[in-house]
Amino acid sequence: QTSLRELLDQAMALQKELEWQREISNRLARIESHERVRELETAMALVQQGLDLYGALPEFMAVANRIGTSIKILDFQQSIEQCIQKRDWLSARAVLEQAANSYPAEITWNDLSERIRGGHLKQEIEQSLAEGDLDHARERIVEAKQTHARLTRIDALEFELENAEERRQ
Repeated sequence: QTSLRELLDQAMALQKELEWQREISNRLARIESHERVRELETAMALVQQGLDLYGALPEFMAVANRIGTSIKILDFQQSIEQCIQKRDWLSARAVLEQAANSYPAEITWNDLSERIRGGHLKQEIEQSLAEGDLDHARERIVEAKQTHARLTRIDALEFELENAEERRQ
């Protein structure tokens, strides 16, 4: 027969367990809200606090892995963007290849690949026009128009090519 003291102890243990689960759920909800708005460093800091407080619970380990992956992907994206800004197409392509090998399911690689390809083509067109290699410039313009990248100035470069071809004739 269970004594009143044992029943009270069981009730308090259940209440404590419920509070503990609520704290974990609240922390996970806060982490996910930061993750949703791409505040990944803040989210990871909350994960680390959760690990420190509650130990290596599967919920925290899964979130830590997911956010860690997001941070690495974001780092790759930023490195690629820096290369694009510098018009360093070879480095951009190399970083993109490394990123795609590390995270092949990431869909942003396709867009970045097209931007790199388009930027490189645009640079080749500009260089060909400057050197007077109009045939090469025409080939690159045709190729550039077939990319999915949003290329600024491609119409202006084509107009410049047409003017150069008219002057040549």
